[in-house]
Amino acid sequence: ASFPFSLECRKAPLIVYVHQIGYLMCFFDEKISEALLIGLQDFEFAFSEDGEERRFYYHTQKTRELDNLLGDIYHKILDMERAIIRDLVCRVLQFLPQLTKAVNFAAELDWYAHICYTHSTY
Repeated sequence: ASFPFSLECRKAPLIVYVHQIGYLMCFFDEKISEALLIGLQDFEFAFSEDGEERRFYYHTQKTRELDNLLGDIYHKILDMERAIIRDLVCRVLQFLPQLTKAVNFAAELDWYAHICYTHSTY
């Protein structure tokens, strides 16, 4: 896909998801001019962000289609994160005895290192 206009941006535009707002087209560096927006009937300015790099967000026909098709996916993202964390905790807990032995060994080794250092220093 391409735009019916040329962009002088360092970064290519992206479609991003913003919680409670939906999908938006994100342009970097500079805002699309008002004259160009009139020609692009399906582009509607949403908001801008200043920071390390300036970002300008627009609703388009495609982003509205994504909103209608997928809806608000934030809760789905949170559910997936929780499932991944729960699975990770279960897998780590399977190795609890080995991890405990490794930590105890590292602590004992650290103790010996400090004793040797102290003995050689004083």
